Amino acid sequence: MSSEEEFKSLLLNLYIDKELSQALIAKELGIHITTVENWFRRFGIQGLRNQSEATHIGHQRNKKHVVLSNEEFLILDGLLLGDGHIDLEKGGLSARYTHGEKHRETLLSIQNALPSLAFSPPKLYNGYWFFKSKSYAQLVPVWQRWYGSGRNTVPDDISLFRSVCYWWFIGDGSIFPNSHRYDLQLCLDGFSDKCRETIRCRFTEIDIKVGVTSQGRILVSAKDVPKFYELIGSCQNPEYLYKWDYVAPKWTFYRRRKEL
Repeated sequence: MSSEEEFKSLLLNLYIDKELSQALIAKELGIHITTVENWFRRFGIQGLRNQSEATHIGHQRNKKHVVLSNEEFLILDGLLLGDGHIDLEKGGLSARYTHGEKHRETLLSIQNALPSLAFSPPKLYNGYWFFKSKSYAQLVPVWQRWYGSGRNTVPDDISLFRSVCYWWFIGDGSIFPNSHRYDLQLCLDGFSDKCRETIRCRFTEIDIKVGVTSQGRILVSAKDVPKFYELIGSCQNPEYLYKWDYVAPKWTFYRRRKEL
């Protein structure tokens, strides 16, 4: 390989593989940017990256150190089962997390739970608080996992760990006490029956019996409501403490069955 071919290979490595700009390549090699521009024209490298890709790479360069932890991915699963959403940016090179809530405190709690992401300040609109993260290439796989099929879909590999169920319950869970039982429900609005069946099977795997209401919501069996609370742990969001206001019914499942 000639020295000229070796230099072209070096430029391609810096420009394509390491995604450096011409200015950064010049700094890396200790030469003037005009020299880099001349070599790019000579080797035909300039046209290998369009303006959209160049802009995206520039925006993402300072975010390359961002690595979401396994816990953060679990939290995102729980949030996306509820009111959270991932928006794919134009061009499909990056995505951002968005969320709307009636409590500003909840958004701040989400921000603390996802320390790898930077968020805009919450804004009040029509009585609800909204915020969004910056755009990240690291969130594109999350978008593909949840929306890649063309619609909102529960991933087949989802696991109902504590963080998943906790944030789902915070966002879209409810409990309705009445004279006969305590109905603990988890909304799955916008999801298909297949997704509800996937969730039902995952609950079965952790020994919690659930059904599906006529409205398409997940209904936790009355006798397994205590198991669900044990799974998600204590409330870390005071604004939703009322959701933990659970008192076990005086009757048991088996006693009521016998009476019937």
